[in-house]
Amino acid sequence: MKKIILSLLFLLSFSWCCACDTEKILRFDVLTQISADSSVTVRERILVCSTSKEIKRGIFRTLAKKGLDRYEILSVSRDGQKEEFSKTEDSKTLTLRIGNPEKIISKGVHAYDIHYRVFGALRYHKNFDEFYWNLTGNDWKFEIEKAAVHVALPKGASLVKNGVSLYAGRSGAKGSERTAQSVENLFFYTTTPLAPGEGFTISLAWNKGAVTEPTLTEKIKSTWLFSSVMQCWEKMKAYIKNFYK
Repeated sequence: MKKIILSLLFLLSFSWCCACDTEKILRFDVLTQISADSSVTVRERILVCSTSKEIKRGIFRTLAKKGLDRYEILSVSRDGQKEEFSKTEDSKTLTLRIGNPEKIISKGVHAYDIHYRVFGALRYHKNFDEFYWNLTGNDWKFEIEKAAVHVALPKGASLVKNGVSLYAGRSGAKGSERTAQSVENLFFYTTTPLAPGEGFTISLAWNKGAVTEPTLTEKIKSTWLFSSVMQCWEKMKAYIKNFYK
């Protein structure tokens, strides 16, 4: 059943057909794999309708950095083909500018696939571990007609009692009346469109012992700051090496 849901999520994206007269996100489908080492692999398929008004050369995907150690972008594509992208970041967000700034995409429906890994996304409590994740973000200027996610837990993980919470709406929203779920298959989705500025968030809690909490040293090594310092150090070494040639 899980494999069927996994396949349907992405097949539905490709089979979508509609009148594309307003810019919007038709589907926002997400597959997440939580690993025993505590990293999370995410695959997003964002199906957009472009009229060349706002979605002219591509899209911007803003990922929140709050509480997270680091993102690793694995691949980005549009309509099944590798797509150019650039990254900009500040203390709170990492934004992917997807598309060639010199090329205008055709009007109509386009499927953007974003594949990345997140380090530091899990929360560790006394009696359970938790994956709290805003699937869509709240930064879109467009309506999201439908958002859905399938979550794959690590081996040995079982949801605790009342271990699922869903939220749809603006930042801080607590209502779950606009969402639905198949807990058995870890499949969750919205039942009404998300307006611009609204998002879809899930919280899953499972038994301790299924994932390994990183040590303090591992946490430090995976942080944005450590990565930036190491990059600066490598550049400095290269500069010194060239200077004394």
